[in-house]
Parts: sequence; structure tokens; C-alpha cells
Amino acid sequence: MQRVLIIEDDRALARGLVDNLRFEGLEVAHVESAEEGLDHLRRSVPDLLLLDLMLPGQSGFDLLRALAGFARAPRVLVVSARDAEADVVRALDLGAHDYVRKPFGLSELLARVRAQLRQADGAGGAGGDAEAEFADVRVSFRRFRLWKGERESLLSHLEVELLRCFLEHPDQPLSRAEILTRAWGEGAYPSERTVDNFVLRLRKKLEDDPRRPRHILTVHGYGYRFDPGARQEDDGV
Repeated sequence: MQRVLIIEDDRALARGLVDNLRFEGLEVAHVESAEEGLDHLRRSVPDLLLLDLMLPGQSGFDLLRALAGFARAPRVLVVSARDAEADVVRALDLGAHDYVRKPFGLSELLARVRAQLRQADGAGGAGGDAEAEFADVRVSFRRFRLWKGERESLLSHLEVELLRCFLEHPDQPLSRAEILTRAWGEGAYPSERTVDNFVLRLRKKLEDDPRRPRHILTVHGYGYRFDPGARQEDDGV
């Protein structure tokens, strides 16, 4: 049974979500603050987190930043009344996988929950092979770690998904739209600029010189191509 954690301080809304998600056959837990949510996540990581942004105490943005330090993190569906584009972009850049604005239609929300859970099930906890190596880089998908020589870096869940996307399509030009679909999932909200931001993050962790990348190469006006070899090229986002 797949598990969902709801972090929502509106008790009436949360009660309705809990009832409907349980009717869908899911195991559901509910807490009312980011602090309670983090405590729950440290004890048990669900398959999906439904996260409000406006919470008492720490905000949902604070929780998203904290999740970046988790060795394993759930997929995150933000459900918020904050509807400004800047809030959506900020949440997605901090690692959220999708964003639903309140008030929402229940059918749409449940469809998005199902889509995220399919992605979580397909990922299998980073999914596929446990490790990968190229050039002087080693990646542990299950531990969310990357080693560049002796230097170790922590990867966020979305950085893992993005790197997996590149590793599964070596030397193949991928458009930004294709990358969004493969790494973020069907129907995801992020803009194509979000791909550029995450590419910059990955380059800082796996390239000798992020300004002259050898592995994640820009295909200008289109997207990116991943080169697992060691050829030097001028490049930039």
C-alpha cells in the first residue's frame, strides 16, 4: 500500500483529503506543521507528500529546503492558495514535483496524486541500477550521493532523476520539454528554465569547470546532450 503524508493546517480540508485518499486505497497520515512533518519524515518516508506552503511556524518552503538534505525524500505535490507565478517557480526550484492551486477540483487533485504515485512507483526509490560510473564520477542513486574523485556531494531527488535521465540517454540530444517529462513526470508544472537551473546545480557537482562542461553539454536553442566521456568543449547554459 502506497503511503501519503499531508502537511496542512486547515483541519476541514485535511479531513476531506484524508477520507478521499483512503478511499483511493492509500495509507494516509496528517500533521499540521512543517516541524511535525519533518519529525514524521525522519522516522518514515512516504511515497508522496502533499504540502501546504502557508503553515504555522516554519513554512512549506522551509520544509522543501530541509528535504534537500535527506538521503531519501518523497515526491512532493504542493497544494497552496499562493497562486503567484513566483511562488510556483520557487517551490519547483526547491524540489517540488508538482503544484496545485487552491481552490482545486477534487478530481484533478486525485489525478495528480495518482500521477505522482506512478512516478514514485516507477522510480523504486531512485530505481533501476543502484550505482553508475562515468569518467571520474560515481553516483549512488539509492544513497543520493555523487563522488567526483574524492569529493562527495549530496544530490536532491530531482537531481537524481535528472542525472538518471541523462545517463539513460547518452550522446542523445534531449529537448528541455523531453527532460521535464522524463525527470519531473507527465503534466508537471515546471518551466523549461527550471531545467537550466538544475543543470547548473549538477554541473557544479560533476564537472571540473562548470563554465566549460565536458559531460552535460548545451544544444543551443534546444536542450542538452550528455557525454559520459572526457572530451573538452566550450559551453554554457
